[in-house]
Amino acid sequence: MNDTKTETNQKSETNVYESTVTFEDLKLQTKLLQSIYTELKFVKPSKIQAEAIPLLLAYPSNNFIFQAHAGSGKTASYLIPSLQRINLNDLSTQIICLTPTRELSKQVTDIASRLAKFMDKIVIKEVVSVETLQEKKQEIKAHIVIGTPGSILNRLVHRQIFLDKNIKMLILDEADKLLEDAEKKNSLAEQVFKIKSLCQRFNKSLQLVLFSATYSEKIKNFANQWAPNAKKIEIQKEKLSLEGIKHFWLDSKDQEKRYDCLKTLYALCTVSQSIIFVNETKSAINLHQNLTKDGYQVSLLHGSLTDLKERDKIMNDFRTGKTTVLIATNLLSRGIDVVSVNVIVNWDIPLSKNNAIDYETYIHRVGRSGRFARKGIAINFVWNETTKKQLFDIATHFSLPMPEISLELSKLEEVEKLLK
Repeated sequence: MNDTKTETNQKSETNVYESTVTFEDLKLQTKLLQSIYTELKFVKPSKIQAEAIPLLLAYPSNNFIFQAHAGSGKTASYLIPSLQRINLNDLSTQIICLTPTRELSKQVTDIASRLAKFMDKIVIKEVVSVETLQEKKQEIKAHIVIGTPGSILNRLVHRQIFLDKNIKMLILDEADKLLEDAEKKNSLAEQVFKIKSLCQRFNKSLQLVLFSATYSEKIKNFANQWAPNAKKIEIQKEKLSLEGIKHFWLDSKDQEKRYDCLKTLYALCTVSQSIIFVNETKSAINLHQNLTKDGYQVSLLHGSLTDLKERDKIMNDFRTGKTTVLIATNLLSRGIDVVSVNVIVNWDIPLSKNNAIDYETYIHRVGRSGRFARKGIAINFVWNETTKKQLFDIATHFSLPMPEISLELSKLEEVEKLLK
């Protein structure tokens, strides 16, 4: 990415979390400040917030591509200026925020609602998969609309979301996921391009804003096309490994012993909340069945789970701490913020559809722990020379220190201390 860095941004690379700016320095509305302090309990802006908020409030507006460090507060970085810019005298859609998953849309909507708690008359609506005929016919009147591309596009096409000249901003959260496969028909990217086109019918100067922790070279090219002349703020690849997260590898020697190692690790992981990431849905289901059959309490979430109420319940139970160990596919690797998660287990080394090492997904997975400068641990299973080489390539790519841990009886106390 051709970097356009501000002086502030260059200084920020030494620490991706802390800033010296206060929220008062950003000249925000009093009621918005009240929510920031009492609802989100922020003390001061993170560095990405201190940089992004003034840029997104500046006039005239520019397109922006932000590479926001996982766990650094990127959601508030775009929601705070979005709320600050709302014209309360007009109940048409002024901000649209797109996310790749239902779960992330719900999380963003929750944060937006909390930020808007003391701001009278602001209306925020979540638009994801609909379940009833009544929902399908319902007109949406809101200042801010948050949802998945397919659901929002459907509502726009059927004129259930009202647009006029007041549409100000289109935000892509987890932009790299939303723009992947842009050359394919019926992809998320195609839906995103159509939404942009519909919005620009009413406002040729629509502000386009992209946030993600990672951008592959291919996605950078699409991002530059999608948001022309965008100003860019990015962080160095070496900083993506996430400060506060320690990375380890565990050699189970073979596939069968990998399961035995996981059962041993399970007993140690229950001291905190943990996510076990599996590449494929079928493997995740089998792992969940085997652990449940052996008497272990684990929950399971994957994209093929069509019962939306069940998906919401599973996520809510995990978010509130009713369950502590969650098996998940990459559905949850993006943006989901559960503060008490501090252990990530990579049951599988993340691979792309063509079985190449997926460096970006590794960063997104481990970023579910160590949120906002908290400490976290990533434990990566290897079981043969191929998986060991794949993991070491990831460590080399991000310049990661990655020592080995052992679950031998003599080492268990040491590992338990590490996890605690």
